[in-house]
Amino acid sequence: MDGIIVSALCGLLGGAVRAIVGWRKERKYVKGAPWRWSKARFTLVTSAVIGLFAAMLLNENLKFALAAGYMGTDFIEGMINSQSGKQKKK
Repeated sequence: MDGIIVSALCGLLGGAVRAIVGWRKERKYVKGAPWRWSKARFTLVTSAVIGLFAAMLLNENLKFALAAGYMGTDFIEGMINSQSGKQKKK
């Protein structure tokens, strides 16, 4: 049970980093861009779930949970493609 909570928290942390990086990037191009709490909450909850999902797939590997939280749904798509043998065409 503790591993599940820690995995979700790692995913949440990855999502928080991604949200802050995205906001800072937006502020670079749009002066005074506000922090959007509704968007941040959605990102954090989604990242926690994705981190938990990734950790369950990868035997509670916390590094992958953190990375999955940062990468978001891109991580899930990559995992599904790697498991099924499909690769994206460039």
